[in-house]
Amino acid sequence: MQNFSVYLENGFDHDHVTLTIGDQLLAEQFDVTTRYQIGLARKLDVSIPGAGPKVVRVGLPDRGLTAEVVLDATSGQHIRVNLAGDELVVDADPNAPRFA
Repeated sequence: MQNFSVYLENGFDHDHVTLTIGDQLLAEQFDVTTRYQIGLARKLDVSIPGAGPKVVRVGLPDRGLTAEVVLDATSGQHIRVNLAGDELVVDADPNAPRFA
């Protein structure tokens, strides 16, 4: 098992968010909204079964948006997700983000 923290940060407005690996649903959140005072909507802790590289897909089904990030032993354990206009941006970071 690999443990990761997912930070849903800027641009969310009452969104439905899914995290998947292949057909396996890791997490599903409803009514996700960014708190602009701190730049964070929600933090999720997820465990990913198995070893080796995994492709994690973040989806906003109601907006028709998806983005992927490859996680492996060298990627960070912190996944940052932001909405920039109509684009979903997902990055893995070795360092936890800091919020106000």
